[in-house]
Amino acid sequence: MSHTGLGGPKAPRSGALGGGRAEAIAAEAIPAAVLTGAFALLPFAERKDSIPLVCKRWNRLTKMQPEIWKSCGWDGQELAEGGDAEVDWLRAVDWFLDRSVAVESLMASKVDFSSGTDAPAHSVLFALLGASLHELKLMDCRMDNNFCLSRAGLLGLHSLRHLEIRLSHGRIRWNSVSRLSRLANLEVLCIGCAGSVHDSGSSVSINFPQRLRRLEISGLGKVQAVFPPEVFQSWQRLEKLDLWGTGVRPFPESASTMSKLSELRVWIEPRKGEDPWVGLLGLHGLKHLELQLHDGLPVWRELRQLSQLRSLEMLHVDFEIQNAVWEDDCSAPAVISFPHRLRSLRLRCFGKINAALSPQAFQNWQRLETLDLWGTEVQSLPVSVSSLTNLVDLHIWTKFRLGDNTWAGLLNLRSLRRLELHLDDGLPAWTSISQLSKLPMLQMLHVEFIGQGIGYEHGRFMPIFIRFPQKLNSLRIRGFGKINAVLPMEALLTWKDMEALDLGGTEVQSLPASVAFLTKLTELRVWTKTNLAESTWTGLRCLTGLRHLELRLGDGFPSWNSMSQLSRLKCLESLHVDFMGRKFAMNAANPLLFAPLEGAK
Repeated sequence: MSHTGLGGPKAPRSGALGGGRAEAIAAEAIPAAVLTGAFALLPFAERKDSIPLVCKRWNRLTKMQPEIWKSCGWDGQELAEGGDAEVDWLRAVDWFLDRSVAVESLMASKVDFSSGTDAPAHSVLFALLGASLHELKLMDCRMDNNFCLSRAGLLGLHSLRHLEIRLSHGRIRWNSVSRLSRLANLEVLCIGCAGSVHDSGSSVSINFPQRLRRLEISGLGKVQAVFPPEVFQSWQRLEKLDLWGTGVRPFPESASTMSKLSELRVWIEPRKGEDPWVGLLGLHGLKHLELQLHDGLPVWRELRQLSQLRSLEMLHVDFEIQNAVWEDDCSAPAVISFPHRLRSLRLRCFGKINAALSPQAFQNWQRLETLDLWGTEVQSLPVSVSSLTNLVDLHIWTKFRLGDNTWAGLLNLRSLRRLELHLDDGLPAWTSISQLSKLPMLQMLHVEFIGQGIGYEHGRFMPIFIRFPQKLNSLRIRGFGKINAVLPMEALLTWKDMEALDLGGTEVQSLPASVAFLTKLTELRVWTKTNLAESTWTGLRCLTGLRHLELRLGDGFPSWNSMSQLSRLKCLESLHVDFMGRKFAMNAANPLLFAPLEGAK
């Protein structure tokens, strides 16, 4: 099977023209080859006007297919300069016909299949490949409605088993996409849309009656698509159903016939009174379930019904609206306890639901690698978190401060790479946070305090050193107030892989000039007690990849010449500089000149 993409590896050498059955031609050469054949079949008068286009396309490929032009008596340079009078076009077409029969897989990237000058060539391409092509991937391509509808386009590929379309542009109507249901041999169908494909005023019905093993339809938006109940009878072999980015109505009970379904990703848009779970609870073979809910937060007792799916290894439920109001009585805690041997649990953006993590549940979660409760407030994090030794990602929003035993328990998570703590009340001691420097695999550390009455336990006159020896790529210490923090120079030297450094709301004494070594930074937010040194302003110029810069400066107003150096950061998209000091003095004899930063806003 030839399985290459446009611009992939070189085509195999296959000898002279017309010499028997050769190896499959590389897919990279086929579009230009078919273009040659398409115009060769036209009358000479029409062909003569189109030859320059053929030559332009072929000139890029002659190094990969030199034997065809040597056999015809032409090389790429001569072909680019000459016409078609001495080219044996029929022999060229025969050469490609002989090889196209063996092409079973083709991937095209960034090709325009919409109507245009190349449209005849594309029709010939699919005519040549229609009998043998089993797999077709069209990545970041353009296409119009006729390309899907026409038998000269996709509908002519009757042997196709695997079709993957990732659209970058175009407004294809869903009515056109749905015609792909005529490709009876399809087993895998993946459609990714960058723009809307919905016909205004009509409903989207996802009805592909083929005996599919995998179906992906992403990016249609909030279209409230529906499934005809009878379609699930055809999908008894379906193993993966991915509708992420495509809003659908709740599944009917007949969805339970998909007994082999192991992975489901879907946006559910229930109407008032509709049960979003009725069609899901019969899918007992599910291992991966990822839901995003719209327009109506479920009550917790309904969400707990998912515990009936005993094979679950991954459960992700996101609610679209942040800071949601929970429909249950918040005086009774919502206990998060799923009796599965989960590897990943994510319940995001459910707001202040008075949730509680059950310590007993942790006994079943020994395999857990991801625990993500971002935007879902829990009362606290149990000490038994120390038993989750396989954790790689931990994202927690807590209502109350963490106890010393919990901080100590976090140090047992030696595999942890990403840690995000959102603390509502009770500022933790810095000694607790600094212990996280003992986690050897840590790459991302986010600790944010949003409680009221900020005050530091150890006194503001003792300096607090923000020093983590790990090779972090993201560090956020936000909302800790005036804690007399210090960024040591040697700490910045270990953070050469850092992409985001965010100390918003946490005052540091100053920013060292060694910030110049953080050349991978794209985001920098720093609140300083004093003005930046001139060497630091100069060091900021080295951060050429910086996109977001926020500086909040304390006492000591910076010179405009220092700040103007930021105009050299060409990638900046946002620039915020606030001066919070009390002494403000400017030399009126030197007017300020505001030069716009390219791309900044």
